[in-house]
Amino acid sequence: MPLIACAARVDSVRAGKVDSPGRSIHISPFDFTVSYQDFTDEGVRQLQQELARQGIVVLPVAARRIELTVMYVDSIRSAGSFGCVIDYRVQTGDGALRGLQAREWSWSLATACNAATAMLTAETLRDPWVRNYLIGQPRPVPH
Repeated sequence: MPLIACAARVDSVRAGKVDSPGRSIHISPFDFTVSYQDFTDEGVRQLQQELARQGIVVLPVAARRIELTVMYVDSIRSAGSFGCVIDYRVQTGDGALRGLQAREWSWSLATACNAATAMLTAETLRDPWVRNYLIGQPRPVPH
């Protein structure tokens, strides 16, 4: 099932990024550095792939635009598993700015972070504001 299910056709979109800082995370006994830019780059790459898979042409210049920025990455250690949380923002070409979160759990931190990065694409395309923007519908009314 496509992540963008709509009657309207999206011809093209520009999926880009905004530069992000990085930070170090310490999880005993592990130390690693998280590059927000690397997470952003990977999120944009996966978003572009998913849009193309759905038949949407991704162009450097297009009438519709989505920009991702990873703002924060953290990990959670639990008994026998790790969680990865990615807070990010999506800005659409109409000026809407959405704060979203992707999170996943796995037996290894690397796998959890890879899965959370993949969820970034799914969460972005499931967001009603982003989805409506892509198909040319008005923004949803907040409740």
